[in-house]
Amino acid sequence: MPWITRAIPIADPDYIAAFERMANLATRAGVEGAQNLKIHAPLMALSKADIIRTGLKLGVDYSLTHSCYDPDPEGRACGHCDSCQLRLAGFAAAGAVDPVTYRP
Repeated sequence: MPWITRAIPIADPDYIAAFERMANLATRAGVEGAQNLKIHAPLMALSKADIIRTGLKLGVDYSLTHSCYDPDPEGRACGHCDSCQLRLAGFAAAGAVDPVTYRP
């Protein structure tokens, strides 16, 4: 999607709170008061490097993931969008190599 210049980060606390309010207003359980939905975002307080380190300790195969807003038809990340840049910086700060294939 080349028209995307910057996405709203879903890890933003204001976004999470607004989504939680919406979910409680837009679900039957929330409207009837039968259940108060609560969104838990345990990684939100961690840096990208901390998230990557935690994933590596847990055995996450990061070669099966990418963060790109505009991957090519083969699924290769662009390496230039905000999300790719944050990912690359996170791997660098974690002292790890990003195993994702980026397009040339």
